Amino acid sequence: MKLFLLAFFTVLPCHAWGNAGVPTKPVEIHLGAEVNVGGEQVVLGDVATIYAKSLQDFKALSGLVISQIPDDKSEIRLPATYLQARVRAALPADIDFALRAPSEIVFKLRRLGLTAQDLAGEISRLARAAGKIPEGVDTEVVPLSGLEQLKGYSLLNSRIEPSGEMAKWKGEMAFKVVRVDTAAAPVWVRTRVRWFQNAWIASRQLGSAERLDPSAFREGKVETTTWREEPVSGTREELEAFLQTAKVRRSIAANSALLPSALERRPDATAGSLLRVIFVSEGGVRVSADGSLVSHGSIGNDVKAKLRSSKKIVSGKLVSQGVMEVSL
Repeated sequence: MKLFLLAFFTVLPCHAWGNAGVPTKPVEIHLGAEVNVGGEQVVLGDVATIYAKSLQDFKALSGLVISQIPDDKSEIRLPATYLQARVRAALPADIDFALRAPSEIVFKLRRLGLTAQDLAGEISRLARAAGKIPEGVDTEVVPLSGLEQLKGYSLLNSRIEPSGEMAKWKGEMAFKVVRVDTAAAPVWVRTRVRWFQNAWIASRQLGSAERLDPSAFREGKVETTTWREEPVSGTREELEAFLQTAKVRRSIAANSALLPSALERRPDATAGSLLRVIFVSEGGVRVSADGSLVSHGSIGNDVKAKLRSSKKIVSGKLVSQGVMEVSL
């Protein structure tokens, strides 16, 4: 948005201003058909070019609030006759003025600087591109401080960086916002990156040592920002398979998410049991070998096995009681 606040405090008679396009009245206000506004409040001095012989008249019009853009709107349309009446009321009755504007003016909300939405969207984009937020996690980035210092900044002229290297972007974090087109000092913005994940939630209180059934759980979304482990999720069929060998280790409150640490599970395969170790290349080539589990394991979890031929220890995922896959 460009602001033009021009005042002419001259004592020359009006006809000395002369040519077309030059003010010919003691007060003139020039407005286009479409004007960008930096905030919800529409102030005449922010959206119009004002010419005035008198400093007093200029000040009266510069600060004149002519409208408010509603919270649920991004623009407002005002007839020139309305603006004419507002200007008339703000000036002394004996002052002659002219409003140079179309019959209707559209005021469009264009916030100055980086908005909270801009900042949140860019941080989320950067985090996912760098693998700092896993698949299946929804985020909400809440600015806590520093946003008010970003007037004049935009996504085009700024670079956003975290304060330090982190494996995951979650919880309270500080970001450095750098203008790439000036030598201005960086602005530090504190944020809270909230995580939300789908999970199976207990429909009732579940007691210690109770055998579990999928009907005791419903699907829902929970905030996991401060959690150290991920909740149990997936399809109902996957939940049923997960619960087949499990019982409650500690009580689970109604309406709380199911966490792996709350369950005690019998291993799907015990240490020393024989299994096929399948090596899978990036191209999909599969080669198998005989081996045995080093320790107890559950389907879907990472395990270790010793190859029968070479005695080498390899790590992979247990996909069934007798099969382990190793990605190459």
